[in-house]
Amino acid sequence: MVTLRRRPTSRGARGQALVEFSLVVLMFFSLLVAILDMAMIAAAQNSMNSAVREAARWGSVDGHWTDVSGIASRAGQGLLFVQSPTPVVSCEWVGSGAAPASTPGPNDCMRPGYVLNVTLNADVPMVVIGGRVALSATSRMAVR
Repeated sequence: MVTLRRRPTSRGARGQALVEFSLVVLMFFSLLVAILDMAMIAAAQNSMNSAVREAARWGSVDGHWTDVSGIASRAGQGLLFVQSPTPVVSCEWVGSGAAPASTPGPNDCMRPGYVLNVTLNADVPMVVIGGRVALSATSRMAVR
């Protein structure tokens, strides 16, 4: 019968393995947290895109343009990981022919030829590096 003997290891070899393991674990967890940060930023950008698209759609139908605060509040709903959202609501002339001479008022924007713009600017906190990442989402919806 063959018996396997363990080669005696020195104390320094065990200490070396412990140091290597601690360095690998440190790099692994740093990479893991960085991946989670990027996923959090992607989720925040996706939720902002969805929120401004919904706000622009809601504002461009059924005469909701006159409710600018309602459009802005819809743009700020359902956001993930976002701090201090700042919605901006405007409209612009993109129709054929000459643009109207005056700056459009709330009721003027509900005519064909105008586009409702909803922009949302916000910050997303970073866990690994610290600080914040500034994100922006814009949606344009034609008034029909």
